Amino acid sequence: MRTPVLRRGFTLIELLVVVAIIALLIAILIPSLGRARQKAKNSVCMSNLKAHGTGMFTYATEWNGRLPSDNPASGGGLIMWDVTVEMTDKQLASVGLNGGGSTGGADNYNRVRTVFYCPMAPDANVPTFWNYNTTYRVAGYYFLNDRKNTTLQALVLPKYSKRSTIPQNGTTEDQELVMDVVMDKIATPNSFSNITLGGGGGFTTSHMATATKPEGSNIVYIDGHVDFRAFSKMQVRYTSTKAAPDNFQEWF
Repeated sequence: MRTPVLRRGFTLIELLVVVAIIALLIAILIPSLGRARQKAKNSVCMSNLKAHGTGMFTYATEWNGRLPSDNPASGGGLIMWDVTVEMTDKQLASVGLNGGGSTGGADNYNRVRTVFYCPMAPDANVPTFWNYNTTYRVAGYYFLNDRKNTTLQALVLPKYSKRSTIPQNGTTEDQELVMDVVMDKIATPNSFSNITLGGGGGFTTSHMATATKPEGSNIVYIDGHVDFRAFSKMQVRYTSTKAAPDNFQEWF
């Protein structure tokens, strides 16, 4: 007759040790996964900016080096994120995308607009901003292409609106063209979250390092390269003259 084999189960101590090890591994992995997600979103943001640069350069090659000019109607264009419907659709078309309108369909219309918004500020990518009015849109990036009104005349030197791919001073390597929105209210300086607009809607500055302080901004330059600028190296470049709550300070 065989002697029965006694099978010993896990003791309570052993189970607790296993649970503790699993909890420790999760605690180690979760921050890593979070950082990986942030890096992935940052890559998408840089890709968006690269697409805008490509679109503008494609336009410039057909117009003797001149970049597209934007002319929002009165009341628009006073902030660097204001971009006309005409320009957004031309930008999308230049990189093979359809802006939507009457022929693109709602699904396509909503899909392609994501290139105008940083994925690290998802609350800015909403129909309220994309369809702000019939003339212009509120984008998730600053655009430094030339405006026919006085929008960018108040930029702190040596920054200025760009009319062509030929820099007015410096080199093509240090001439910003499109960048992330980094903005705070004049009434509440250094408040980069819960930014609201008079026309409705609100959002938080992208690439936030903490609940109140941004990490910095991705920027595409006239020469086509995209780089990240730390917030410590940024300053207020434009101050809106609009009445509250649309009076902002814009950083880059």
